Amino acid sequence: MWGGVADQDVIVVGAGVVVAPCAEASSAPDLRVTVLDRAKLMPGTTAAGKGNILLTDKEPAPELALVMAFPTTVAPAAGRVARRPRTLARRHDAASMSRRPIANLTGLGELAGTPLEPEEEQAMTQENLSGVIVATALPFAEDANAPAGLRPDLDRYAEHCRWLIDNGCRGVGPNGSLGEYSSLTDEERRAVARTAIQTVGSDGVVVVGVHGAGAHQARHWAELAAEDGADGVLCLPPTMYRANKGEVIHHFEEVAKAGLPIMVYNNPIDTKVDLTPDLLAEIAQIDNVVAVKEFSGDVRRVLEIREVAPGLNVVAGADDVTLESLLMGASGWFAGFPNVFPAESALLYSLAKEGNLARARALYEPLVAAFRWDSRTEFVQAIKYGMDMAGRYGGPCRPPRGPLATADRTRLESDMRRATEYLRANPVAA
Repeated sequence: MWGGVADQDVIVVGAGVVVAPCAEASSAPDLRVTVLDRAKLMPGTTAAGKGNILLTDKEPAPELALVMAFPTTVAPAAGRVARRPRTLARRHDAASMSRRPIANLTGLGELAGTPLEPEEEQAMTQENLSGVIVATALPFAEDANAPAGLRPDLDRYAEHCRWLIDNGCRGVGPNGSLGEYSSLTDEERRAVARTAIQTVGSDGVVVVGVHGAGAHQARHWAELAAEDGADGVLCLPPTMYRANKGEVIHHFEEVAKAGLPIMVYNNPIDTKVDLTPDLLAEIAQIDNVVAVKEFSGDVRRVLEIREVAPGLNVVAGADDVTLESLLMGASGWFAGFPNVFPAESALLYSLAKEGNLARARALYEPLVAAFRWDSRTEFVQAIKYGMDMAGRYGGPCRPPRGPLATADRTRLESDMRRATEYLRANPVAA
């Protein structure tokens, strides 16, 4: 169907807004250009390129699939050129498509005969899962016109993502439970993911939460994450419904069709669905499933999963069993409380993986009381309040979450005081 197009050097999506550069590029003798548009080209454009331009009336999803299949894409809305992704292999051999700007669209004509410079890629693979990826808290600002009078403060959020990376964390995970994804509008949810992707750039990995009640919803969010340039996705089984085995497997099969590496999220406390080691062994056979965030709290699961699904990365998901999980062989840590203590968490991870148990335990013991809040119902409010106490901005939560009860605040303050007093007395640990 696309005969004669596969050998093109550049595909321009949405030619109606790029008439001049499209004409300039397609007239270059050494550059073969194909134009895809769901509408008519603007007057004067059809003559450019002398047959190099192809019009199509495809829906967005097929169009995106086509673009991903060709060597070079010029995306006018993003103002960038993205290279063709490498083939996604099974499990931890997966690679993500590039998402960093290479050239402005207005300079397209200068690309004729000039090879694009390769970029550093940050696919969600075994190698770069070996660190601390932070499930990011989302700051809100008061806004009478926003839902519940609170709007996502994207400037503060961008600064927070950058701070986490600068303090030694491997990456960030927007739109998780801690990021209050379920209280966001669709527009807000996508804006949060895009902010994280643009802020982190090539300095780390961005694993976007794509949780949804149904497989079609989770797949939709995964497709948007792929379009926006995420390195991978984090996905719960169906939410708001206790799915059976077949429904769970179908859910992840649909998400896998988006083409990004998938970190399956086992959180039986919230979903009431336990992704047992045997079930994970089956899920691990799905193309693009590379890891599981293990939040059952049962540290025995680390070895059990590795025994039945040896190609699946096990990532520590509950902060208060992190050291135990890492010592049992977890490859990474997808964390909540590192929103408060990023540098200390990165150090804890390194000490554990180096086998320096004495130093790791000395650091972990004064922190673990605070870490336990990551496994409590009020974990979002607790981590945000912990950020406030540490001199960062946590701020309020959107409904249904309200402020911490007085007794909880008092207890959290005590747990935070224990951690901060130790860190002040032992600055080498910070």
